[in-house]
Amino acid sequence: MKRTSKESVQYGIDWLTQGALKWQEKNKCYGCHVQGQAIMGLSTGNTYKIDTNSLNLMCDYLRGGELGDGTLQFEKSNSIAAAQFFGMSMAYYDKYKGSSDKTGLINIAKWLLSKQQSDGSWRIDELEPPLQQGDIMVTANSLFTIKQACLYDTSQPWNDSITKGLLWLQSSEAKTIQDLIFKILGLSFTGQTLDNPVIKKDVEILFSKQNSDGGWSETQDLKSNNLTTGMAVYALKCAGINMNDERLIKGVSYLINNQQAFGSWPSENTISKRPSDYGPTAWAIAGLIDSSETLTIKIKYPIEEEKKTIEAEVFNSTFSHISYVAFYLDEKLLGKITKHPYYIVLPESSLSPGKHKIKVTVNTDDGQSVSDEKEVNFQGPLKIAIIKPEKAISLETFIEVDIKNKSDSKIKSVDYFLNEKTIGKVEESPYNLKFNTKNIPDGTYELKVIVSDSKGLQAFDSKTINIKKTFSLEIIDPGNGRDISEEKYKIRVKVINETGYSTEKIDYYIDGKPAGSSSKEPYDMEYDFSTIPGGDHELTAIAVNENNDKAEGKITFRLDKGLMIKIKKPEGGNIITGNTKIQSEVLNKTKSPVTMVEYFLNNNPAGKVFKDLYSLELQDLKQGNYKLKAVVYTKDGGKAFDEIEIEVRQHVEALITATVVDKNGKYISEIDPKSFILKEDNVEQNPLVVLSGEDIGHPSIVIIIDESKSIETSIEKVKEAANNFISMVDDKTRISVIFYSDSLRVNDFTTDKNKLKNTISTLKAHGGSVLYDSIYKASEILMKEKERKAIVLLTDGIDENDSSTGPGSKHNFLETVKYAKENNILIYTIGFKPTADKKLLETYSVETGGIFYFSPTVNDLTEIYKQLAGIFKCQYMIAYRSSNFKRDGSWRKVTINIKDNPEYKVITSGGYKEPVY
Repeated sequence: MKRTSKESVQYGIDWLTQGALKWQEKNKCYGCHVQGQAIMGLSTGNTYKIDTNSLNLMCDYLRGGELGDGTLQFEKSNSIAAAQFFGMSMAYYDKYKGSSDKTGLINIAKWLLSKQQSDGSWRIDELEPPLQQGDIMVTANSLFTIKQACLYDTSQPWNDSITKGLLWLQSSEAKTIQDLIFKILGLSFTGQTLDNPVIKKDVEILFSKQNSDGGWSETQDLKSNNLTTGMAVYALKCAGINMNDERLIKGVSYLINNQQAFGSWPSENTISKRPSDYGPTAWAIAGLIDSSETLTIKIKYPIEEEKKTIEAEVFNSTFSHISYVAFYLDEKLLGKITKHPYYIVLPESSLSPGKHKIKVTVNTDDGQSVSDEKEVNFQGPLKIAIIKPEKAISLETFIEVDIKNKSDSKIKSVDYFLNEKTIGKVEESPYNLKFNTKNIPDGTYELKVIVSDSKGLQAFDSKTINIKKTFSLEIIDPGNGRDISEEKYKIRVKVINETGYSTEKIDYYIDGKPAGSSSKEPYDMEYDFSTIPGGDHELTAIAVNENNDKAEGKITFRLDKGLMIKIKKPEGGNIITGNTKIQSEVLNKTKSPVTMVEYFLNNNPAGKVFKDLYSLELQDLKQGNYKLKAVVYTKDGGKAFDEIEIEVRQHVEALITATVVDKNGKYISEIDPKSFILKEDNVEQNPLVVLSGEDIGHPSIVIIIDESKSIETSIEKVKEAANNFISMVDDKTRISVIFYSDSLRVNDFTTDKNKLKNTISTLKAHGGSVLYDSIYKASEILMKEKERKAIVLLTDGIDENDSSTGPGSKHNFLETVKYAKENNILIYTIGFKPTADKKLLETYSVETGGIFYFSPTVNDLTEIYKQLAGIFKCQYMIAYRSSNFKRDGSWRKVTINIKDNPEYKVITSGGYKEPVY
């Protein structure tokens, strides 16, 4: 039997309480997503029957792992990802259950406060599933923690933090469905609901992502899952969506239908590498809380007139059980259905063509009753539908109809009606009507069409339309705010008249006083401004048609009596690159000579010039938008000005490291620089500066060597191969060596090969494997190096702790790839032995512009290192100024080909991250 939402919540709470406590006892963790979500779900369900002792044990255990300053007692204690889960636990527990001990909540809030970025956000440092955590999620949870803590502590600038966080959150761009959910939650935590236009917009976007089964998925290529659906339903409730909203009811129904028999919700259809049922269950509980006592029914069919079956969709989350669903046609009972699916076939005898009222009523065993009804236009063998107009029409339009005739008689005519008044009759195919609205006032009307055949059979269709006939006027010259120095000036207007009544005249007014009239198209008027004093004025033009309808346009202008200045270079809206020459043209018909022209940038003086052409060099302008103003002065104190807007952008200087190989994988050197064709985001870039050989400089290389216990049998061969590599590289190459096991040993850069070989001799096999941490650290120290930057990584395994029960690193794969790629660091990977994760190592190399090598045995290492040493001697550095001035931190895709050598392959990182303003 299907559970009600209350039953589902109670089953879920019972399962989650027992399961999460057992998980905690087994894993001994102080900052995991399991505890954070479990405490959240159980806390929101505080009105249900809960094992309070078990919930308190979970909270007390977490508080015991907090060291008094907000940091946590485990290996990832400085992780914001872990801290926000701890904060989330304390905040939800305090909000819904209440806690006498606020210490843990306040301490973690203070710690999170110290980690807030200057822009108001919190930045994620653990990107790994099962929750696809991002900046929006940790910002929302951090804000909720701080919002709850500020109720009990006044020693911190909580409100400033909350304000900054909310501003960032409101302007943030949600890139995933989970981002969207936590953006809504974060804003809702502070009391904002659908009154906030940002929440209102994001709620509609979230609904648009809902799948046909009522659930939500992590990405568009996956099916719905319980985790995302529970989150979405909870966020929508927090935002103020009414529980009777049909879309929300579908989400609730999805959760109830997907609960397992023993109470949990399964983790499925997910990209998580470590799925568990705890998260989906916790969020499903939160989503289903307060969704009970809902009984709704909706007519599902007929949606179209052709349907001869009425089907009803029922949602019931009450404790009552459905007794039957009754079906009515024109208030007459057709029948009662007691089992799902609820549908009934309409009797042919009752289906006379025309509009009919359908009604369905669901009745429960305790007397509850809910109905839905709709009007349907049933048509027989003769059918008609209005195709055009869709909604709005202006002066003249064709009303188009679609007629389907399955009878044996011919179409006689189609009659057209507007608000039941006849507007036309058509007796020839295609039976469309040319309709003129000239004498019909603007407004909303019902358009109706009736088709009749030769035997008197009829069918009809109707729709609501809006009649709107445009009558507008725009003054196009002079433009608004324009300076006028000429004594005579032609005023030009643009009139749009769809009323059906011709335009009779345009009346002109200056400062409210009549200035003239024009009655011939294009209704322009030349005006003598000699009688108007200099200064600012208002120009109004009013169009009048035969029906005395009026349309008005209005601008302001400045009248300069014989003195005018025009900025000729640069032109308004131009983009300049930091250095430019300003040049202006002065027209002076006054008797007083020009003394100088002064330029201003954003109202700040930029320079004065005293000679003809009035040109001024502007240099080293910072990037941004400016208002450039030129003011001309005469000896007697007269002045006039011109103002334009310009944008200053600096060239993005791009530098790409490239390796060229032929179809056999042989490295190609000494290619003619003119043969390189480089495109950035599909736009070819020129000129290119291509360096190679001695001109390219010497690389900085970090050699990373796995010294975990798994290489014990190969350690001497590894030392030998690494030493050979050091011997073969150029003497001026700066090299650092990093060994990794369950910790890192980092050695400084040096060009001293003997010192490097002595370092290699200290290689020893022991412990686990912090592979990701070693790559992150190597990228970190390479950041300070110039020229080419590369990592040469040797490993025979994967990232794992000493006991092989989980990851060993605090960083993760995605984080390390992103860090290296965005900082132009090439990663060359060598996987030896079958235990190496070949796909992961190849991805590191492909994404960063390096090369992956696989050595089934340790004996191949020397040859691989020899090839690597050769690569650094035949690489190319390609520099250019990007034609794209944008600087918002986006990734720019770069492709390089060799002219006349299509078989050559150019290996690069694939692009670069553009700098931010």
